[in-house]
Amino acid sequence: MVKKKTPEKPAPKKTPAKSDAKKKKTPSVEGQSQRFKTLLAISFLALVVTAGLIIVVSWPTPAPIAPPVTERMPTHPADTNTVPAITDPVLELEISIPQPLDERVKVAILMDDLGINLERGIAAINLDIPVSVAIIPGEQHATDLMRFAHEKQREILIHMPMEPISYPKNNPGPLGLFISQTDEEIVAQTKHLIELIPYAVGGNNHMGSEFTRHSDKMDLVLAEMEKAQLFFVDSLTISDSVAHQEAKRLGVPTTIRDRFLDNEREVEKISVQLEGLVTLAKKNGHAIGICHPYPETILALELFAQQLDTLNIEIVPLAQLVH
Repeated sequence: MVKKKTPEKPAPKKTPAKSDAKKKKTPSVEGQSQRFKTLLAISFLALVVTAGLIIVVSWPTPAPIAPPVTERMPTHPADTNTVPAITDPVLELEISIPQPLDERVKVAILMDDLGINLERGIAAINLDIPVSVAIIPGEQHATDLMRFAHEKQREILIHMPMEPISYPKNNPGPLGLFISQTDEEIVAQTKHLIELIPYAVGGNNHMGSEFTRHSDKMDLVLAEMEKAQLFFVDSLTISDSVAHQEAKRLGVPTTIRDRFLDNEREVEKISVQLEGLVTLAKKNGHAIGICHPYPETILALELFAQQLDTLNIEIVPLAQLVH
């Protein structure tokens, strides 16, 4: 009996080892470690940046520190040209910038006839503008007003009474200077007038339309004024006055008035005269106006004082305008 051969079973296919399969599918331990470190570094950097932004945004803004307040030391005359040392470059120093030269035209206002009325004299001296005042020697309130004007630092003139053409209708008073007087009498009377107003720096004629026409008589008066170092202002009460030219000839500092401001006692008309005085000053560089202590004049001058800045003028003592 022949035994049947049993067919051999095919050999099983060779499969790769499990370790090889794992090697193909799973990265190495070293690669995983490197990637982990990279991710960790990126995460830490992001965390730091985020924290930094939070701190910057939420950080309180400091309040500005005010510079320390220092007391200003009193300035003495010797210190006026010294420059303070800069100790803190952060602080801004106040620097005085020199102002340009004063280009304002100069106007002098002479208030005549003080000494007769006390209240009006005080009102004139108390004006906000530095009027010059001419005081009539020997009048009832002359001495009191002279002292008050001196306290107020007003320029004081002797209002020298002189004979007018209209004498005796208009009388310059018992201390007046007359052409009928002798030379000795005129010299003595002039000295007395000067002694009565010791704070005076100059003088002008009160009335005098007759007296100022006589050069020989004026020369006597002007010689005494020169000895007392007084200047003379010709009030020009008459057009042919020789007082100004005689003063110049004798070397006495002198000038002449330009306008009477209150021949018409109305505020509006006085204001018009003041406007004309300013126009004349701008034309010639200076001008002199004469007025009197009338209530209307005082009011017009108070209104005028409020316009000085816009008019670009300066009220000055007469002494600045004599030569």
